[in-house]
Amino acid sequence: QAARAERQVAADRERVEIARRKAEDAEQSRLESQARLGHLAAGAAGATDEELIQALKAPAEDQDRGARAALLHELQARSADPSQKVALWSDEHGARAALLQAASVTGRKDRKARVCAMASLWNLATEQANRQPMWAG
Repeated sequence: QAARAERQVAADRERVEIARRKAEDAEQSRLESQARLGHLAAGAAGATDEELIQALKAPAEDQDRGARAALLHELQARSADPSQKVALWSDEHGARAALLQAASVTGRKDRKARVCAMASLWNLATEQANRQPMWAG
């Protein structure tokens, strides 16, 4: 009976250690993601559209609010460019999804991101070619 109890204790310790390692790995991954996002936000104006959208696709809870707002601010600036308006709205799973997600946040701390997203949508709605598709969905 003592040997069985010792085996159980050893198995429990092993499960705890595995859980601890998984938690450490998840935290390290989250920190690396935040560092990449912060680096991209710092140079958002020089980022490609694809890099910008990829960064915005990351789960909001994994992102620094300031960095996310900076990325959305850059997307807002791009949404004012007449040559990009149709392309940004047509990017259903990229720019459009990022803007709609950011525009739907309600947290007080996410206000800047929401304002940038709403302003971006407003900019895109000024393009005649976007009006029908924007209201059809």
